[in-house]
Amino acid sequence: MSTGLEPEELQALRAVFAAEAAENLDALAQGLETLPGQDAAEVVDGFATCLRLTHNIKGAAGMVGLEQVERLAHALEGAISRTRDGGRAPGDEFPRRLVPVVTLLQRLVHGEELEAAVVAALAMLAGLPDDGAGRRGEESPDRTPAPAAAERPATGAPETFVRVDVSRLDRLMARGEELLIARSRQGARHERLVRLAADCGQACARLPPELRSGFADVLRDVELLVRRDQRNGCSSGIWSTT
Repeated sequence: MSTGLEPEELQALRAVFAAEAAENLDALAQGLETLPGQDAAEVVDGFATCLRLTHNIKGAAGMVGLEQVERLAHALEGAISRTRDGGRAPGDEFPRRLVPVVTLLQRLVHGEELEAAVVAALAMLAGLPDDGAGRRGEESPDRTPAPAAAERPATGAPETFVRVDVSRLDRLMARGEELLIARSRQGARHERLVRLAADCGQACARLPPELRSGFADVLRDVELLVRRDQRNGCSSGIWSTT
């Protein structure tokens, strides 16, 4: 998949993605494991959290050209969404099916080639929800239906999630991706300027005195650009947010 990025930019963005995806995937696995046995209000919140994490991973993977991760995260998001919309809280089989998919995503993020495992996982996810995950209209002796958002019991506690239309979330993700790429390119430019300033300083020191003053003007211009970038938040690496 073409990303339109220079190789060094893509490498830097994938390193950022891997670090963020590791945190999101850990949180996703924990969220899936704790869904069974929760009360109705907690199930609504838990589904919202799992879907948000999966959607973020899918969008970020697409931005950095990790097609297998994007495809598998998209299928996982669909399976979670269908289970939520089926009207029942998930059974114990739900995390037993999906947590291994999260583990597979973690291995893909770290660069493993697992095409056969991805194909098998996609086929499994396409069949969910089934009896283990719950379907609309089926009765379960030990599970109560997960209510719609409007039917949530009043607990007096503030809401812990916000419902956002998926198309709007996709547009926000796209804007974030554009900003991420722009900041990455700005950081790479700053690093080139720092190297240029160092090279100019060394070259100026080797020049005869009669030539050094003229070359020093060039060096000052480069140093001014470096300082301006530093004031705008650039530093070594991709960018600085501090």
